[in-house]
Amino acid sequence: MSKKIVKTQEESKVIYLGPTIKEFGLSNGSIYDGFTNNVKVALEKYPKLKNLIFPVNSNLGNIKANLLKSGTKESILFNSLKKELGGK
Repeated sequence: MSKKIVKTQEESKVIYLGPTIKEFGLSNGSIYDGFTNNVKVALEKYPKLKNLIFPVNSNLGNIKANLLKSGTKESILFNSLKKELGGK
């Protein structure tokens, strides 16, 4: 017998903490109920994006601090994607 895993509404919500991507309507701090169609399409074009999407119930304070701290994984990913998008 297989067990059915039920996610709570809070567990399925994710937050995007990457650079704004107008083409897909993504902006830093946007919260989504799972991976919506625009997020899925953006992930196909920019696979790095998956590393900048976090569960809402994760330690967002530390993640946001790391985005601002040079040399951290989060900062490197953010700046790499920003550069790929044509930002400086």
